[in-house]
Amino acid sequence: MKETELNASRLQTTPQIRNINQDPNLSGMFKFALNEGDNFFGKKTATFEPAIALSGAGIAVQHALINYNSDERTVTLVPNQNDPVSYQIKVNGERKEEPCLL
Repeated sequence: MKETELNASRLQTTPQIRNINQDPNLSGMFKFALNEGDNFFGKKTATFEPAIALSGAGIAVQHALINYNSDERTVTLVPNQNDPVSYQIKVNGERKEEPCLL
């Protein structure tokens, strides 16, 4: 099976992150099926490569993490532990400063 077919299959059975945009043509352009365990997202450096690489002002190296536990069927968002105010994470428009179950 080709890698693109494997990714498409995972997107049908695994929790995922997708972008939403005011422009419907841009929504769904980013799709990431969560890996089991910790999925960090943030800036890539020489010593750290996150599962989801982001760039730009206001993005920390370890901006946040999403933990996927398939046994318990849970997904937990953990905001930046050093400075959650400066490195904001929002869920449905509400800023999160503590871990939350999604």
